Amino acid sequence: MKLLVNLQDLDLKMLDLEKLKNNIPKEIEQNRENFKSAEDEFKNEESELKEIQKTIRLKEGTLNDETEHLKKTQVKLNEVKTNKEYSAILKEIDSIKERKDQLEEGIIVLLDKVEIAKEKIEKSRGKASQEKKIWEDVVKTKENELKSLEEEIKKNQLEREDLVKKVDPKLLQRYQKLSKHHDKVALAEVKNKSCQGCFITISPQNFNLLTSSENIISCPNCQRILYVRE
Repeated sequence: MKLLVNLQDLDLKMLDLEKLKNNIPKEIEQNRENFKSAEDEFKNEESELKEIQKTIRLKEGTLNDETEHLKKTQVKLNEVKTNKEYSAILKEIDSIKERKDQLEEGIIVLLDKVEIAKEKIEKSRGKASQEKKIWEDVVKTKENELKSLEEEIKKNQLEREDLVKKVDPKLLQRYQKLSKHHDKVALAEVKNKSCQGCFITISPQNFNLLTSSENIISCPNCQRILYVRE
């Protein structure tokens, strides 16, 4: 029975090791996603800044055009011959000046947005850099952890192979069948006269047999092989 208990302890240990091993890629991917998200945010904010700067250049170009238009229109004032033409040109000049004011105000607003965008970019650049370092550190750590786990799993597999050779073939077959049926837990420890697999109370007769002999006693409820840990 002690061999079976050792076998199950080893199998459960290996199961935990496999879970840890299988979880490593998920942990690495999670940190990669954190970095990717921070990097995307940084790139998006850079793109937004470029769009603002592009709009400023367009407005500045339009403003220059309006300035030239204003100069040419003001020259016309000296060329008009009637009050009607003079009034029309003055009206046009006022309209040009109004458009210029709107453009200048718009540019000022956009320049403020540029400063805000630059501050956001610096923060997001720092965050992306930080997340990248975290990800790279996690990759390095987890690769070492994976290597260590694989070595331990291999060591346990060799130990299991040796242990299996010492177990009675029929008992081993029964163990494997129960293990498959009960999520790798073929044996159930008895504590306080209760099966720890299903928590049913073990009869006094079965408990006495369990503690006083080498008989293989099964739980009448869950069918797991019972044992009392020494």
